[in-house]
Amino acid sequence: FVEVHGTRLYVEDYGAGQAVLQIHGHDANIASLSRQLDALIPHYRVIAADSRGQGRSEKGSEPLSYERMADDFNDLLEHLKLSQVYVFGFSDGGIVGLLLAIRYPDKVAKLAIAGAALNPGGAKDWAMPWVTAERERARHMIERGDTSRDWQQAIVLLDLLMTQPNIEAAQLGRIAAPTLVMAGDNDIIRLEHTIDIQRHIARSQLAIFPGTTHFVPWEQPEVFNAVLLRFFGREFQRPDTRDFLK
Repeated sequence: FVEVHGTRLYVEDYGAGQAVLQIHGHDANIASLSRQLDALIPHYRVIAADSRGQGRSEKGSEPLSYERMADDFNDLLEHLKLSQVYVFGFSDGGIVGLLLAIRYPDKVAKLAIAGAALNPGGAKDWAMPWVTAERERARHMIERGDTSRDWQQAIVLLDLLMTQPNIEAAQLGRIAAPTLVMAGDNDIIRLEHTIDIQRHIARSQLAIFPGTTHFVPWEQPEVFNAVLLRFFGREFQRPDTRDFLK
């Protein structure tokens, strides 16, 4: 456990070499990206943490926000005396990765995100009704006295999806790190929104996985991991078709 801003994050640290910070998705934990962890460990030092209020990490007393989580991960890297790390973030973890690269550019050497959004409007139309229904279900569980999980924290996390993030596209221009923007071709995040994120990051590449959803890291782990490892393992390039026509 590592102390950050009045709470404690649960952290696992594996392997050796160039450091990679792996950040999981909404209401999840380190284990949710175990297939990616297994793929990265032979090549990198991988630091994975349960985000604030999720997994084994504590909630703390401050209001939950993606900015707060990005600050937590910056504090974690400060504690580990690391800078210029590679960052891989999935879903909410991708949002946190974007904010980390915007707010603390010295910490991020490369950034890979999958299924991230700049705002709640980046999701498809059916997403918010689903979140509302899940919130109502959690409220009913509290009323019934169910203790199978922390339903109040579940509501806090669902409220996060309804009101955040609020990243301006122009802020993406601050990201200096080479960035890989990924999504499934039938993701919960609208395809045009994913493309817009990529277009606003100067040194970026786009990967859309065919026949997949938001959960491409689990649906096609071999293909997903190969793309991720290729991006981290090679010098960043963004060739232009015109260069091949000269």
